[in-house]
Amino acid sequence: MLSPAFAWLRLYSGPLRLEVMDEAAAEALSLRSRPEDIFRDPTVSYRFAWLGGSPEEFLAVQHELIRALPTRPSTRWCVKFVAWRGEELIGCIDLRRGERFSTGSYVLAEHQGQGLGTRMRLMVADFAVRHLDAPALYSLTQSGNSASEAVSRRCGYARVGVEPNGATLWCLSPEHLPPTHTRAYHVRGAAELLR
Repeated sequence: MLSPAFAWLRLYSGPLRLEVMDEAAAEALSLRSRPEDIFRDPTVSYRFAWLGGSPEEFLAVQHELIRALPTRPSTRWCVKFVAWRGEELIGCIDLRRGERFSTGSYVLAEHQGQGLGTRMRLMVADFAVRHLDAPALYSLTQSGNSASEAVSRRCGYARVGVEPNGATLWCLSPEHLPPTHTRAYHVRGAAELLR
C-alpha cells in the first residue's frame, strides 16, 4: 500500500503529469520494460540492471520500491514518479535522497526526442529545490548515453566527475535551475516527511 503522505503528490508542467508510482502504474510500466521499449537502438552498450527481465520480475522490483516509501521522517529514501501525457505513459523518474539528492529516469523510445526527458528532470529538480530544500541535485549518465548527457546539459547540470564504472557524474546547483513553470499539488505532507 502506498504511503498516504505520497498518494496524492502530483507535479504538472504543460501537458506532462508526474505521479508517485502506485501498483497500477507499476503494472503498466512492467509491460514496457524490454530494451526495445526504452532504447531506439537496442544494441547500445549501456544497460540498466532491471532491464531485460520478465514483466513479473520488473513488477516485483517496483513493488519493493513502493513498499519502501518512508512512513516517517528519514534522510534516505527513493520516490519513483511515473510520467503521463494525458493517459499516455511516457516513462519514469526517480528522486532519491542518500548522501545527496539525485535523479534517474528513462523515457519510452516512441516519446524520445520531444524534450519530455528534459521537462521531467526539470520538474523533479524544481520540486526538490523549492519544497525539499535540496542544496544540489546529481545525476549519472552511462558512457555512450548521449541523449541523457544532452538532458543534463539542457537542465543546467555541470560535469563534476567520473565514477569508477565510467559513468559521468553531473551536478545541478539551484542557481542554475531554469524556470520550469511546474505546479505541485499536495506537497506539504511529503515535504515534511522527507526533510
